[in-house]
Amino acid sequence: MRYCFSWVAAGVLSVAAIAGCGGDGGSTPTPTSNQTPGFTPATDNGSPEPSPKVEPVPERSGDEALDAIIEGFMQHDTKPLLPLLRYSVIPCEKTPGLGGPPLCRPDQEPGTPVEVMPVAGCEQSYPKPHEFEQALATFVTADLYGVYRAPDGLTFDGDYMLLVSMPRPDNADQQIATEVIVKDGRIAAVDQTCALTPEETVEQDGLGEPLYVP
Repeated sequence: MRYCFSWVAAGVLSVAAIAGCGGDGGSTPTPTSNQTPGFTPATDNGSPEPSPKVEPVPERSGDEALDAIIEGFMQHDTKPLLPLLRYSVIPCEKTPGLGGPPLCRPDQEPGTPVEVMPVAGCEQSYPKPHEFEQALATFVTADLYGVYRAPDGLTFDGDYMLLVSMPRPDNADQQIATEVIVKDGRIAAVDQTCALTPEETVEQDGLGEPLYVP
């Protein structure tokens, strides 16, 4: 099918104070007025740092990693999704081209491996991590339509697919579908349709019964 893609386009200070006593190394410390001779004050190292609170992720699909991604989309929040991005490593090129490999930075030689997120639209694109993460902030506002096992024959290979729905840029009354591909427990690619609705995408791609529907 034809595709088009558009993106709207991270301590604890401790201070230790040490007081020294006069006298040679073999002398016996003189107790202060409020101390009993022979008494050694206890050292207060402070309470141990509490363990960070981990919020439980609701079980929706039966797959813990997939459920964490689902939760990010349900909450429209990029923060829990950022550690769950699986970038591909592809050699860069100096010459731009439609659907071609990612562009090298000025300081990189052609063929240098770079991290990218494969994205399919009307043409293939390879946004780099900082580019994709900026776009994700808008993309995650989409409504989750359903979660499916990824069938064979999709543009990108994966284990699961989140099907999300967003308004068309030229007609907010019509929804278009985007497929978020999950592989090895992480988001590995994005495939956005030009005009297909979620219902049409389910039928065309033969997605079968969903694992989860909001």
